[in-house]
Amino acid sequence: MSDTVAFNAESRALVGKGAARATRRNGRVPAVIYGANKDPEPISIDPAQLRSARMQSGFFATLFDIKSKETTSRSCAAICSCTRSPTGPCMLTSCASQNPRV
Repeated sequence: MSDTVAFNAESRALVGKGAARATRRNGRVPAVIYGANKDPEPISIDPAQLRSARMQSGFFATLFDIKSKETTSRSCAAICSCTRSPTGPCMLTSCASQNPRV
């Protein structure tokens, strides 16, 4: 059985390559929550939280409780892909697939 880890996220208004680069310049990791027959929700995550979770075993088997600061919405998601820079420690992007909350 997987553990649940909490992430504090911020909603992003803009999407696309330029918006993701701007999010990274601001020191955040861009991500998208999708699935469960809902519209994709672009968010940004604190890189320290993501790095800490990534260092734990079972990272891709962990459920993440993602709480948005702007709204009271919560999502339970699993990381489906995580891309890192080959030349440095920078986390480039992370995508989460939403599971329905029970």
